[in-house]
Order: sequence, then C-alpha cells, then structure tokens
Amino acid sequence: MEENHSLSMWFIDEIGRLFGIEHDCKKAGFTADQVLVERLQRSKPIMDRIKEKFERFARSNYKGLGALTKKALKYIKTEWSAMQTILQDGNLELSNNLAEQMMRHIKLNLKNCLNIGSEDSALDYAFMFSVIESCNMNKLSPGCYIKELVSRLSAKPVCTAEKVALLPCFMQK
Repeated sequence: MEENHSLSMWFIDEIGRLFGIEHDCKKAGFTADQVLVERLQRSKPIMDRIKEKFERFARSNYKGLGALTKKALKYIKTEWSAMQTILQDGNLELSNNLAEQMMRHIKLNLKNCLNIGSEDSALDYAFMFSVIESCNMNKLSPGCYIKELVSRLSAKPVCTAEKVALLPCFMQK
C-alpha cells in the first residue's frame, strides 16, 4: 500500500513540475515559440521519465500495483500520444480543463433545450453556441466575428486548409 502511495506521489510530483513550467511561461509572457523552446528544454526530460516509468510497469503487467494505480497508469498509457503534442506546438494547453469547463455550459444549455424542435435544429443550435463560446473564450465579439467570417467567406472561395485560419482562436482581435 505504501509503495503504491509513493509511486502515485512520484507521478503527481512530476506532473506538477510540468504545470510549474507552464505557469513560469505564462508568468513570463512567453510567445508560443518561446513556450515550445521551454517545453523542449525543461518539460521533455520530465515527460521522458514519466514515459519510462509507466512503460516499465506496463511491461510487468502492473504487477504488485493496486487497482486505482493500475487504472491511472493505463489511462496515462492510452493518452500519452495526445500528451506529447505539447512538445510540437507552444499554443497547446497542457490541460484540457478549460475546454471541459466550456463544454459544461454547452451540455447544460442543451439539456435545457430538449424541446428545441428537431435534431437538425439542435445541431445548428449546438454549433452556434459553440461558435459563441469560442469567441467569448478568445475575447472576440461574436457579432463582429460572424460578420468578419461571412465577409471573408463571401469574398472568395476558401480551401479547407485556409478554413482553419478562420477559427476564433486564430482571428485577429
């Protein structure tokens, strides 16, 4: 039991170090490129240690670990490729907690809209609500964003690759 606790604390401490690095970057006002450099220098060695440790336990079929520790390590293993994407892009967040908080509002609102009329109407409503929340999260006026979006889309045909630049997170404020 004590061994499981110390193992769990080791993982928590290492992940805490990753969040500490993210905090340092935000506090220093780093650009995405600077964040990426910092992550490659400071976060990558921590992530390498975490990966080595959870892979060692996976190879032993999690021998000697309690059920919760096994579950946590299996979760880390399945989500590891997604976790490593922070080493490719300084714009990405280490945690998806903010996205989960935003989804809570959407889910609550959808629950309140059970009598919306049809499935198509519900999908349209969910899409527009998502756009509005994305604008709010990126400190854009939803009305101004939609006006700019319509203007750009009607000016000329836009290929799929260019559409990404039209997302609220990439629009100029």
